[in-house]
Amino acid sequence: MGELGPRERFFARLDELHQAAASPPEHVIAQHTKTSTTTVRGWLARCPEKRTVPRNSDQFERLIVFLMQRAGRKQPDTREIRRWDQARRAALATVVSASQVPVSAEDTGRADSVWQGCVEQLGSDGGLPRVADLDPYSVGATRNIFGRAGNAGGDRYVPRTANQVDSKVISALKHADVVVLVGPSKAGKTRTLFEGARRAVPHARMLIPSRGALGAVIDLPDFRDCVDEIVVWLDDLQDFLVGDRPLSPAILAQITARPARTVVAATIRDVAVNRLIQSTGELTRDQRMVLAQGEFVRLGSTSDDDSEQSLAAALYPSLNLRGYGLAEVLAGAPELLQRYDAARCSDPALGAVIQTAIDWIRVGRLDAIPESQLCRLAAFVVEHQWPHVDITNSAIGEAVVEARMPREGSGRVAALQAERLPTGERTYRPFDYLVAADDGQDRPARAIPRDYWAAATHDADPEILTLVGLQAQLRGHSDIAESLWRRGVDAEYPGALYSLAVARHLGGNLREADDLYRRAAAAGCTPAFANIGLLCKERNDLGEAEIWCRRGVEAGDLTAVHNLAVLLTESQRADEAEDLLARAANTGDPDSMFDYGQALRRHSDRMAEVERWFLRAACAGHMRAAFNLACVALDRGDLDVAERWYVRVQQSDADADAEIAMHAAHGLGVVHSDRGNLTDAEMWFRHAAAAGSTKAMSALGVLLMDRGDVTESESWLRRAAGDGNLTAVRFLAIALYQGGNVAAAEELLRPGADAGDLESMRSYAGLLHDRGSLEEAMPYLRRGAGSNHLPSMVALSKALYLADQLEEANYWLERCADAGDLDAMYRLGFRHVGSGDLELGEKWYRRAAERGHYRAMNNLALLLTDKGEKLESHRWLERSRGTGALDRE
Repeated sequence: MGELGPRERFFARLDELHQAAASPPEHVIAQHTKTSTTTVRGWLARCPEKRTVPRNSDQFERLIVFLMQRAGRKQPDTREIRRWDQARRAALATVVSASQVPVSAEDTGRADSVWQGCVEQLGSDGGLPRVADLDPYSVGATRNIFGRAGNAGGDRYVPRTANQVDSKVISALKHADVVVLVGPSKAGKTRTLFEGARRAVPHARMLIPSRGALGAVIDLPDFRDCVDEIVVWLDDLQDFLVGDRPLSPAILAQITARPARTVVAATIRDVAVNRLIQSTGELTRDQRMVLAQGEFVRLGSTSDDDSEQSLAAALYPSLNLRGYGLAEVLAGAPELLQRYDAARCSDPALGAVIQTAIDWIRVGRLDAIPESQLCRLAAFVVEHQWPHVDITNSAIGEAVVEARMPREGSGRVAALQAERLPTGERTYRPFDYLVAADDGQDRPARAIPRDYWAAATHDADPEILTLVGLQAQLRGHSDIAESLWRRGVDAEYPGALYSLAVARHLGGNLREADDLYRRAAAAGCTPAFANIGLLCKERNDLGEAEIWCRRGVEAGDLTAVHNLAVLLTESQRADEAEDLLARAANTGDPDSMFDYGQALRRHSDRMAEVERWFLRAACAGHMRAAFNLACVALDRGDLDVAERWYVRVQQSDADADAEIAMHAAHGLGVVHSDRGNLTDAEMWFRHAAAAGSTKAMSALGVLLMDRGDVTESESWLRRAAGDGNLTAVRFLAIALYQGGNVAAAEELLRPGADAGDLESMRSYAGLLHDRGSLEEAMPYLRRGAGSNHLPSMVALSKALYLADQLEEANYWLERCADAGDLDAMYRLGFRHVGSGDLELGEKWYRRAAERGHYRAMNNLALLLTDKGEKLESHRWLERSRGTGALDRE
C-alpha cells in the first residue's frame, strides 16, 4: 500500500480526534461550532470521495477546539492550532492541485478566503464582490440565448414600469432593511431586483450565502466588522427559511445589527408566500415574522402590462411573445412546460423522470436528487401511475439524458439542471417554472402522490425528515408529517422531537408533548425550554415553569423571554419582567419590542416611550404593534396617524391575522365617525361587524339609530348585546325606553349594573331616578362615583342636590370639577356667587371659561364689570360672542 498523501493524513487524524470525542452527531457539532449541518456532513462523510476539506479557518478552529474539549483533552494552545491548520492547508493544496488547473497566487489567496465555502461569489481580492462588478446571471438569473454569467451584454433589460416596480425596488433598497420581490416563476424577479441593486447601491458588497451557510456567514468577524454596506442576497427566500440555522427574526436582527448598513434583498414565488401566510402554526411562526419585516414589492409578467410587453417586443424582435412574458420566453419556459405535459400523456418514462425531480423539491428536499435516486423513484412513479406500461431501467436512464439536454427553442435551460459530484455521479434540480406549474401557477395544482413522501425519504437523515415533515404539514398532510417526524425522533434528532412535540401539544396530548419537549431540550433544542415552561404553567407548576423559562432565556430564546416576563408579571414582579423585556427589545426582535412597549403602559408618564417601541416594532412588520400604535394615536385624538396605522394593518399580507384585521376595520370606522364622515364610518363598521366584531355591531347600531333606521339598528344592537357587549346593551335599553318599554329596558341594564359595569350602573340608576325610585338609584350612583367614574359623580351630585343634601352634593360637585368637568366648574361658580362668596365664584367661572365654557365666560364678564375691570370683562364678552353663546342664550 502506498504512502498516504496530505489529504488522507489530514482526514485520518481528524477521524481519530472525532472518535476520541465519542463521535458526536453532526447536528451537535454544527450547533457548537456555529456551522451548518451540511458543511459538517461534508467534513465527516463516510465516503472518501465525498469528503471536503474545511476551507474556512475560523470554522475549522472551532471544530478542533470543540472535539478536543469533548475528548477530555486540554484546551489547545496557539501552536497546536497552527499545526492543525498547516495540515488543513496542505490537504487543501492537494485538492487545488488535483483539479489540474493553473492556480495564480491571487487564486490561492481566494481559496483560503474566510468566505470560501460560505458564499457563492467572491471578488478578485478574495472578499465579497461589489454589486457593480457582478451581472444578473452570477446572482441567479436564468441564463438564455442572449446572456449568461460573464457575458450579459446582449440581454437588454426591460424597465418594469407597471405598478412602478423599478422605482419601488430602488427606493426600498435605499431605506429598508428587508426588501422582498414577490411574483410568479419566470416573471423576472431576480433580474429586476438585481437591476434595482445596481442602480440603488452599486458600491455595496454583495453577499450570496451558499445553501445552509447563512448562519455560519453572519458569525464571521469579516461580516460583522466590515465597514462597507452589504447586500445580503437571498434568491428564492423560501429555501433560507428552513434547514440548519434558518433565517429567523433573531438571525435577521443579527444581520442588521452591523455598524454599517445591511439590506437583505430577496425574491420569492407568490405560491410560497401564500402557503406560509395561510399557515398559523407555531412551527412557521418565525418564517411569518421574517416575511412581516419585509417591504414587499409585487411583480407580474410583462404580458400583464401592454406597455412593458410592447417594449419587450421592440427590444427582442426575434422572439414570439404572444401569450407569455419576456422572462418566460427568454428561458424557453413555455416550450419546456409543453414538453413536460406531453411526456406525462405519451412518454411515461420521460414524464416520470421530470415529475420525480419536481416532487423531490415539492416535498421539501433542498438537496439535488442523485441520478441513482432519480432513476429509482422514477421507476416507482411509473409503477404506481402507469401500471399498465412496462418500462425498463435503460429506458428511464435514456429519459434522464433527454431531460437534462436543452432543446432548440428552450433558451439554454433543460427540464433538469445537472451538477456532477466529486464521485462522478450527477445530481439534478428541476427547472423552477415546472415546479411552479405543478404547484398551481396559472393552472390547477397537481397533488403529490401520498406514497411518494415515504419513497423520497426512505434513506434520509433526521434533518431532512424534519424538513420534509414541515412541508407535508404546510401542504395539509398532518398524518404524513407526524410519521416523518417519528422517524427522526427515533434518532433523537432535536428538530424532529420538537416538531412532533408541537403537533402533539396542539392535538391535546400533553403527556406525550411534555416528554418530547424534554427529550428535545436534552438534545439541545432551545425553543423546547419555553414550551416545557408553558406546559408546567398550564398545570399550575409555576416554580418549574420559571426554571425552564429561565433556561430558555439563558440560551437566547426570545419566546422564553416573553413567557418568563408573563410569569414574573403575574407573580407581582413587574419590574424584573420589564428589565428582562428591555434587554430583549434592544436586540431588535419585533416581538420583544412590542412586549416591552406593552409592559411600559403601566407607567402613565412613559407613554411617549411606549409609542417609540410600538413604532420600532411596527416598522419591523409587527402588526399587533401597528394596531396598538393606531389605538394610542386614536386615544389622543390624532386621527391621521391612527388611520395610517389601521390601514397598514388592513393591507398587511404577512402578520395581520383575522382578529387584528377585524379590530383595525372597527378602528377605521371610529376614525371616520370622529371626522363626521358617516358614510365611510358605516362602511368600515359593516366590514368589521361582518367579521364578528361586537364593538362594530354596537357602533353600527348607534349610527343607524341616530339616522332613524330603528329596525336595523335594533337588529345589530341585539346581536352585539347577545354576545355580551355592554355598550350595545345600554343603547338597546335606551331604544326600548324611548319606545315606552321601560320594564324591558330595566331588565337589560340590571345584570350589568349588578356586575359592577360603571356605564351600566349609571344608565340603570338614571332609569330608576326617572321613575321616581331615587333611593333605589343611590347605591348604584355611589358605587360608580366611588370608582371615580365621572358621569356617576355628576349624576350623584345632581341627585344629592335634588334630595337637599347640599353639603355632600357640593363635595361631589367639587370632585367633578377637579376631574375636569366644565359644567361642574360652572355650577360651583354659580353656587358660590349665589352664596355671596364672589372670590371662589370668580375662581371657578375663570377655570371653566379658560376651557371654553361660554356661560362661564358670560358670567365671569358680569362679575368683572361689577368689580370695575371693564377691559377684561369686554374681552370675555367678545370670546363668548365668538362661540355663538349670546345667540344660543
